[in-house]
Amino acid sequence: MVVGKCAGSGGSWSSTYDVPVLDLSTLENSYTVMRHAQSRPNVAGLIVCRAPAGLDPANGLTELGRRQARDSASSWAAHRAGDATPPVIISSDFSRTTETAEILREVTGAGPVRLDRRLRERDFGGFDGGPASAYDQVWARDAEDATAPGVEPTGAVRDRVLSMITDLEREHRGRAIVLVSHGDTSQITQAAFAGLPVHTHRTLPPLGNAELRALNVLDPMIDRTAG
Repeated sequence: MVVGKCAGSGGSWSSTYDVPVLDLSTLENSYTVMRHAQSRPNVAGLIVCRAPAGLDPANGLTELGRRQARDSASSWAAHRAGDATPPVIISSDFSRTTETAEILREVTGAGPVRLDRRLRERDFGGFDGGPASAYDQVWARDAEDATAPGVEPTGAVRDRVLSMITDLEREHRGRAIVLVSHGDTSQITQAAFAGLPVHTHRTLPPLGNAELRALNVLDPMIDRTAG
């Protein structure tokens, strides 16, 4: 089952989400973002940001990508070996992220991966299907806080992801939650968690393929089981 909604290819980016200001001190769960492992579009140097191409298994992981995902998942699992509770895994429904998430699930013993469209790649508008070199044009406009024509604004990406975080906070308490997503969506989410203007997301170190990065850490002195 896939939940969430996105503007998709319509190009209308007025936010439909009522998203509160993110206050890290009130979060009941720890969040980690994971970028998908190497995909065939990565190797081909192509932007694939929309359905149906993003859902196509032909645009999934390479053999190297599958090894990357397993190695990263194993390292992350070893790092949290003292935590007996398996993580909650939420993934974009695109093939490259679902394959990455399934490998993470196998390694960690987590429950079924939940798919959510709100973790899809940023919509790059008319650049979809074109060369990855266009990213530089988009990011240059982002740095000026001026979105490239037809491209999903950084604020719209933030709002859809934070609406999902709000839902997860209602549903879970004291869990390690991994968000398996894409390059720009992960960068923008990281900026939001860091309290930075999200149009400055490229000032943060870019996530590599299959990289897991903690977004917040719960204070172990707070009792989250009461109430």
